Amino acid sequence: MARARNIKPGFFRNADLAELSVEARLLFIGLWTIADREGRLDDRPKQIKMEIYPADSFDVSALLEELADTDMLDRYEVGGKKYIQIVNFTKHQNPHKDERASAIPPPPGGTAGSATDDADGEHGASTVQAPCEHGACTVQTRLIPDSLLLIPERGILNPETNTAPAAIPEVQARPEKPAAVAADRFDAADFLIENGADRQTAADFLALRKGKRAASTATAMRAIVREAGKSGMGLQDALTLCCAKGWAGFEAGWVGQQARAGPRQTTNDQRKATLDELTGRNRHAADKPNPRDITAEVIRIA
Repeated sequence: MARARNIKPGFFRNADLAELSVEARLLFIGLWTIADREGRLDDRPKQIKMEIYPADSFDVSALLEELADTDMLDRYEVGGKKYIQIVNFTKHQNPHKDERASAIPPPPGGTAGSATDDADGEHGASTVQAPCEHGACTVQTRLIPDSLLLIPERGILNPETNTAPAAIPEVQARPEKPAAVAADRFDAADFLIENGADRQTAADFLALRKGKRAASTATAMRAIVREAGKSGMGLQDALTLCCAKGWAGFEAGWVGQQARAGPRQTTNDQRKATLDELTGRNRHAADKPNPRDITAEVIRIA
């Protein structure tokens, strides 16, 4: 069963481990997670590879030998079975109190290949989490204080005791800032009605603007009222013209342009005018002979 273990930066500065391959160093970390509370596990390279390197093709047996040569672990045999002892595991790890006792016999004659400590008394490849300083606590920082106590907020049970981890006090949430005072909401319909438009015309005009995806903001409505005043039409007549013409806005100059242009001809009117011009039927009435005048002329000649 894989277990959560701790590691501190001193591991990466260990001179002996620095001489090993990256695969061997990563394997060393992985061994901690499958070792029991005494740092022992079965010496079965194929099984270890399945646990730590399931997607790689590394020679785990050779990597174990690399670690054994630096006295980081001891490969031994008891009763015809092969085992591995991680050297100084109990010194640098702090297994959970409820973790099962080791069922693997210790190495004959004690732990061999003891690793040396650094000058400051800490093993360079120590796997234990550095102690808290200045009153800090692993509970407050949500670190993992023991090997089997998983992250509390995930609610994962302790696999050894089938119990939930102790509750951790939640960090008090920051007080919410007071809500900003909302600005007065602009009602475009009421604004147009107040300035002379009737309710139905105002509603029709705003619906027209919405269909054309034109926002009916206070600035836009004030501009329309201002332009309607310039045109001399009044807001009611200006909005009525807008609804008739399909205009989403209004400018005073548009009214003068419409008057100068005259009534707009339809497509049928344009075609008829063109046809009349081509056939000569659009000549002025004065240019056409009057049937009565022709009759009078015939009578006079006779």
